[in-house]
Amino acid sequence: MRKKRKVVIAPKCDWCSKNNENFIITANHLTFCLEQIIGKEPTKDCHTAYLNSLKSKVQVKAELPEISKEERAVNVAKLEAYRKELKQKQFAIRQKSYR
Repeated sequence: MRKKRKVVIAPKCDWCSKNNENFIITANHLTFCLEQIIGKEPTKDCHTAYLNSLKSKVQVKAELPEISKEERAVNVAKLEAYRKELKQKQFAIRQKSYR
């Protein structure tokens, strides 16, 4: 008789792109390496590296300069004019389709 093959699950890590048997899967279906001995610090933890990179990106975005009230008012006025123009175009297209 032939022996049954053992199934080895080693998915690819979404952070370091290596296959590893020790892994965790997040709620967003992302897979990360996690090599750890119970009771000790992990030797390889891609999930924490991923989270730290996300935090650093958020901090960089938070440091962007703020827009003054005058600039904001000008931008809002431009946006409203653009919306009005789009509505007029849509109305003209609808009128053509009824004829």
